[in-house]
Amino acid sequence: MKELTDKYRYIPIIDAGIKNSGSAYEEGLRRGVYIMEASGKKPYVGKVWPGSTTFVDFFNPNASKYWQDMLDTLYNKI
Repeated sequence: MKELTDKYRYIPIIDAGIKNSGSAYEEGLRRGVYIMEASGKKPYVGKVWPGSTTFVDFFNPNASKYWQDMLDTLYNKI
C-alpha cells in the first residue's frame, strides 16, 4: 500500500500581500524588501483580505531569497 503522501501534493498559492504582523512581516522589515511610501521611511500599507498589508518589491534584489525562505519555513511546518 502506498503512503498517504504519495497521493497528495502541496501547491502553495502565493499572495503578494503580507499581513502587517507575524514573523513573515517582521522578517520582511528586517530584510527591507517591502515597497516603501514616497518618503522612503516606512513600508506602503494597503488593504486586502487579511487587513492591513505590505507588499514585497519584486525588483528588490533580496525579494527572491525572502520568498524562498518564507516558503521553506511554511513547507517545514507542514
